Amino acid sequence: MPNTPYQHIVLDYYVERLRQLRAQRRERLDRIRTHAQARAYQREIRRTIQRAMTPRPRKTALAARVTGATEDRHCRVENILLHSRPDCLISANLYLPRKLSDRVPAVLGACGHDAEGKEAAIYQAFCQRLAAPASRC
Repeated sequence: MPNTPYQHIVLDYYVERLRQLRAQRRERLDRIRTHAQARAYQREIRRTIQRAMTPRPRKTALAARVTGATEDRHCRVENILLHSRPDCLISANLYLPRKLSDRVPAVLGACGHDAEGKEAAIYQAFCQRLAAPASRC
């Protein structure tokens, strides 16, 4: 991103908006006095979340394919392309313990909210720590 005096404008807007929403939420929670009011609030929040998460896309075959792999002392990392939903191809890293003798849970890292994407050290370390116990490292 170019170095301009305006880089902060969008961030500032959302920080202020979140502060407003947090204050509104706090005021609303402070007005809850009874169990019935609390339950009504929970129902409303659940409905709001449900509306935000629907309609759910139809299930799709993942059609995963390995595009590369690396290994270190803890695990094997397979670079994967897969369909997370119909017509939506994503890349992810599959972390597999090095010493597999039985079925183990998978660690699939699809994070990418960093300039380095899935290759960011924080994402790599997180997934490696999850995969390591399965291999008893």
